[in-house]
Amino acid sequence: MAVVIDEFNRRESMTDDLIKLSGYQRIASSLLAGVIVMVMVSGCSGNPLPSSQAMVDSNWDTFAEAKQAFDAIELGITSTNELDDIGYGLNSSPNVRILNYLELTGRFMPNPAIGFDQLEDQVRICIKAKTACEGYLVNVRKIKKVREGSVMLDLLNIKRRTRSTGWQFDALLLINKNLVVYKIWGGTPNINEQSNSNNPLGPLQKLPTAVVGQVF
Repeated sequence: MAVVIDEFNRRESMTDDLIKLSGYQRIASSLLAGVIVMVMVSGCSGNPLPSSQAMVDSNWDTFAEAKQAFDAIELGITSTNELDDIGYGLNSSPNVRILNYLELTGRFMPNPAIGFDQLEDQVRICIKAKTACEGYLVNVRKIKKVREGSVMLDLLNIKRRTRSTGWQFDALLLINKNLVVYKIWGGTPNINEQSNSNNPLGPLQKLPTAVVGQVF
């Protein structure tokens, strides 16, 4: 009797495995069919691969425009009101971060190797003024990400290649008694990066190894 029960349980387990396997095969077939349709459609609609754009709303469309506006800021002359007209003011430039004197200290003296007496005169004066002086940190960027390469391999998540292009401009202004007393800039005028990801088994990459072997 025990032998009969064991045989029954074994066959029931095999049946369950076949049902699961059939389900995985249906998923794989559906994914493949969907990709084939997408590839066919792409022949009429151009590149069907997704793209995205990361940007900080600003007054400038290019790195050169942002730099030109920065160059218009005159030390000891340009006021906070005039910064709004130039595009670097709190009211005209989104996402401007205000730095207090403690944050400025950490930014200009990130380690003990840089002493206070090594800082430029206006920077020292600003830090000594404490709450009377503050910094405006402006970060502007426009970056577009586009997926390239084989449509079928990408949609199946087997091989994806993403290219990022654009620019980023960073500026730091020190404001003392409503006048810009110090400025410095940096950034990347031409961003062109590529990232790659490879998953040989595509959408089945995360399935149990034994199941993947049976599906194929």
